[in-house]
Amino acid sequence: MTIEYLDSKRLSGLSTDIKPRNIQANSIFVETDTGSRLWFPGSHDSMYEYFQALTSVQTSHFVEWFSGSGLSTIWTTGGSGGSSSMSDAIDGGLAIATSTTNNSTQYIHFNDKRHYDYQDSVVIAVQKISTSPASFITGLIRSASGISNALLAAGVDLMGIGRGETGNYAIYTADGSTQSGTTSSVASDTEYHTFKGVMGSSNNLFYLDGVLEVTKTTNLCSTDGLQPFSAIRTGTTAVKTLNISFLECYNTSVSINSSLYEILSELTQVTGQRVVEQFQGNNIDTTRWTTTGIGTATTKDEINGGVEIASSNTATSVAFNSKRQYDNSNSVFISVFKRNTSGQGITHVGLVDTANTLGGNYSIAEDATNQTYKRLQTRDNSTTSSTNSTIAVDLAYHVYKVDLSASDNKLYIDGVLEVTKTTNLPTGKLMPELGTDRSAVGVANGMQTTYFEAYNKLAISSWYNSVYEMFNPLTTVAKSHFWEWFDGNNIDTTRWTQTLVGSSSGAMNDAVDGGFQITSGAVSGNRAEYDFNNKRQHDYQNSEFICVMKANSTSSIFIRCGFLDDVLASFANGAYWRFDTNTSIYYNLATQGSATDSDVTADTNYHSFKGTVTSSDFKGYIDGVLKVTISTNLPTAKYQPHIDVGTRTSSAKTGNFTYFEAYNT
Repeated sequence: MTIEYLDSKRLSGLSTDIKPRNIQANSIFVETDTGSRLWFPGSHDSMYEYFQALTSVQTSHFVEWFSGSGLSTIWTTGGSGGSSSMSDAIDGGLAIATSTTNNSTQYIHFNDKRHYDYQDSVVIAVQKISTSPASFITGLIRSASGISNALLAAGVDLMGIGRGETGNYAIYTADGSTQSGTTSSVASDTEYHTFKGVMGSSNNLFYLDGVLEVTKTTNLCSTDGLQPFSAIRTGTTAVKTLNISFLECYNTSVSINSSLYEILSELTQVTGQRVVEQFQGNNIDTTRWTTTGIGTATTKDEINGGVEIASSNTATSVAFNSKRQYDNSNSVFISVFKRNTSGQGITHVGLVDTANTLGGNYSIAEDATNQTYKRLQTRDNSTTSSTNSTIAVDLAYHVYKVDLSASDNKLYIDGVLEVTKTTNLPTGKLMPELGTDRSAVGVANGMQTTYFEAYNKLAISSWYNSVYEMFNPLTTVAKSHFWEWFDGNNIDTTRWTQTLVGSSSGAMNDAVDGGFQITSGAVSGNRAEYDFNNKRQHDYQNSEFICVMKANSTSSIFIRCGFLDDVLASFANGAYWRFDTNTSIYYNLATQGSATDSDVTADTNYHSFKGTVTSSDFKGYIDGVLKVTISTNLPTAKYQPHIDVGTRTSSAKTGNFTYFEAYNT
């Protein structure tokens, strides 16, 4: 038997005939005596490093699982009398529906925030149509105003994957004047498929369910700067619906290992519905979660605080507003939560069919003060029953995983199988819910959650079934972790709070890899900063951040990314990378108002900046190389992610940010 650790150098030299398509560096390769080959992915702390090394700058990347109460505000909707709304159906995703008017169209897009390269980008979508005939396209397009024309085969710059009014699935390209399509060998139907389009300089490739179907060389998109879109048109007077449950786009580079889709599943598999929630930022995402009851659901200002759901004289929960996309007999949920009051009350996480009532069907992990042990509770639309674990109720965070199948529901706590329940299993479609019952004695009752994930299972598992397990074994309680690719119509205002000095501003930039652009006012000291509105969940002695940013000038500017403790602070408590022309020509690492220069002269290019904070030092990396270690004036209190740009003169200055990630170690 051969066991070998594959670093990036060894991996690059491995023969392609034995190397899986999406294998990554820091993996284990095992070849048995019988010739069987097994691969085990190495662990990574960050989402960034799952795609590439820190020695290269990650380009624009966007992932959307269409799940929740409503469509995220990063999207703009349009069309002629149709609708775009989350579907109340298992694996329903987003339902984009036309009106009953012939040639009616409906679509979503990024409002001309065009971050994607017409010669070096990838689109992966899981989608289906409800009935034929109907034409639909999902992909990358130059102008949102041209989407209706694209459905009518008029000349606009695009690469789309879908189908025409009739016939087989196809890839469509347009060079600004002429649009053409090339069909695959697969007849269209009303089932979900995995569509992948790859844009190159000489051809565009179309993969359907992991098989290369078309290599297209004609009428390729000819203009740079593209945005994601998805659209449908009806050729009759009947409503036609496109369901899309996943969309991923990214600009390619030699260092990108794979897509997030391909880390969690093979392209030969159609992935099911999924939601991943990190519960960090200024507020809970109210486009995704709907609060029911007179209690509150707010993010906490404490290390690993997550979101707190509190009630007093009535039950309170957050759920998906009856958008029930999860399969009662083939799904999983994972959550990190705790009950945070010792008085009487019941708290739970799980999958339910009706918000805040625990009626109908459900499967929940429950921690209740009127019980001795944590338990799994299920209901089959008529009868409720519970089975206890061996874990006593307490006020500590635990990892709860429940695996729902047709024959049983299994409850794992901290990675250990505690309950296998075969009675009163749920019988209908379900949605996520986090909730707390009213207190029997009328006092506050609450729970906190730092993570929730739910997904419908695939027939064949890949390296990781869950995003949670990409970073943590289930035996470990994950700490606060969030990542953000800055993309879409606008910044996520439920997460980030804007603070302006002077006529400063921030907006998504309309340029390839433009990310989020911050512009200062034109008065010295003017700046715009973005943080979590003092929801400080990161540990000043055990945390890391990764940021991709650039300054668009090396004259009279300051730009920062990292951790700070307060809005418009004097930067007395923090840990961050910065460039400030008042102090140096170099990028420098700063803590508590003091800074140490690196040996990297500031420029106007993107770089990856990483900071690692412990109780003894603060290490700073630029493009994956350790540049500065600070061991004095270290931060002394909890802090939050922070980015800002300002001016040191009477002219406006700009800086761009394409990625930010932060996590407690």
